[in-house]
Formats: sequence, structure tokens, C-alpha cells
Amino acid sequence: MYECPHCSEVFEHLGSKISDENLELINEIQNGLHRQNRIFSEYKFRWDYKWYHILFQILLVFSVIGIFMLLDTAWNIRKSKSSQFMVVYLADEDCIFKYEIVHFKPYDVQKLAVDDKMKIILKKIRGSSEDLPRDRYTIISSNGEKISFVAIRGQKCNIKSFAKKQNIAFT
Repeated sequence: MYECPHCSEVFEHLGSKISDENLELINEIQNGLHRQNRIFSEYKFRWDYKWYHILFQILLVFSVIGIFMLLDTAWNIRKSKSSQFMVVYLADEDCIFKYEIVHFKPYDVQKLAVDDKMKIILKKIRGSSEDLPRDRYTIISSNGEKISFVAIRGQKCNIKSFAKKQNIAFT
């Protein structure tokens, strides 16, 4: 629709009629079906196109995903750091070190020197129908000091391979 600059009357300009053959040719060029040597082309960015809507939607999607990821991470960090249980072998000191972290503070810290008369005892614990079967490991040094922990069967526990490497009796 156009407005006449002289009489201010509104009219519609339909343009010139394009033949079907030329429409097909334009379609083929646009779809890359015609080999061409481009002499000139110009692409105009139309500001009336709402590009900021697309940008806003992209940012919104990333923001929503980001918020859920941050909440999940915060929950898992809080959960994992506030309650943690570790039994480790410190090769430098040739000892087994056990500790628990409860609400971000160390709790129940034990250190046991590894010696040649040490032994490890495994006791299988049967749970109720809802509980998973568990294994109780007790590491006993030659002077009678003990470190005990319980692992759910299927959890990664390297105590058997540790005992084998250190030549510790495992029963």
C-alpha cells in the first residue's frame, strides 16, 4: 500500500507480473540448483524483523537451563561436601586414614599405620527386603587398633586389591 504524494490517496501497487519460468529460475538459483557467477548481490538486514525477539528467546532458554543447572549443582555440592566419608591409603606415610565430614566439618578421624601383621575382616550383612546387601570391613593393625566401614555391594571399593598389593591377610 502506498500513499500518493500529490493527492494523499492510498493505492496498492502490485508490481510487474513475473512469468512462471522466471519464478522457477529464481527458485533454482536460491536453492543452489543453478551454476552461477554472481556479479552483484546485496543482502539487507531488515530492522523491522524482530531480531531481538530471537535473541531474547535464546537468552531465556539458556537462562532457564542455567538456573536449573546451578540449582542442581548447588544442591549436589551442598549434599556432597556437607556429608562425605573417606578411607584412603597414604603411601607417603604408609598409613590408612579414615575421616567423615558432617556439615562441612571433619568428624571421626582415624589414622592407622600399615604393618606386616595387619589383617582385614569382611562380614557380609543381610538387609531387609528394602535394604541393599552390605559388606562391613574391619581393618585391624598388629596392636589391635581398628578402622571399620560399611559399603553397599556394588559400590566401588578397592580394599581387596589394596590388601593384595600390601600383602595384608584378607578373611
